[in-house]
Amino acid sequence: CIAYIINLSLQAFLLASLREALIAALEAASGVTGDELLTKFSGVLASYRES
Repeated sequence: CIAYIINLSLQAFLLASLREALIAALEAASGVTGDELLTKFSGVLASYRES
């Protein structure tokens, strides 16, 4: 499930220049909103970078 969220998020990031588009994609995929969403996503990205 987290891979699906990351995939949607990256697609939104690559295809849209607006921060709001990325947030909307993440919210649609995860059901989490606001700062909690950004914190969760940042943590996942950081863990993948460390791997």
